[in-house]
Amino acid sequence: MADAPRWHRTGRGSRWSFAIFAGVIAIIAGAIITPIGVSGAVETAQIEANGVTVDGTVVEEKRQWRGRTCCRNPYSVATVTFETAEGKMRTTTVDRRISAAAPRYSVGESIAIVYDSTDPSRTQIAGARIEEALRPVIVGAATIGAGVILIVAGTVFVRRHKRKTS
Repeated sequence: MADAPRWHRTGRGSRWSFAIFAGVIAIIAGAIITPIGVSGAVETAQIEANGVTVDGTVVEEKRQWRGRTCCRNPYSVATVTFETAEGKMRTTTVDRRISAAAPRYSVGESIAIVYDSTDPSRTQIAGARIEEALRPVIVGAATIGAGVILIVAGTVFVRRHKRKTS
């Protein structure tokens, strides 16, 4: 066993080496996911803080399915027109997951829209919750935490295994 190349070795030490590798991958994934979530949360907060709320009207609605094939979720995607405070007509697209509590949008339905007064193309549904925008941040932080745990556990067990085999 000692003469075999390192990548051919098996046993507890190599399994925990894989845990270290998986931990590094988890930290990298978390480091990618977290900033994306932060930027989405910041944008949601900025629009909510600096935005102008107006009533929009659904002019078109269609259903989309999102997610993996095993667990696809239905979404209602609506094209909404609204008038800015300056009197210009704008169009935006909004969506929501369809459920008993949140049915599909219907054509002609009135929806409160918040738009950024400095850039009316940045819109969201009024009352968009920051908690929803923070989900990627939470997932990213949890992924980083899991990666740290894997690295620490892997390092401890690899060292113990090396001591036992020495």
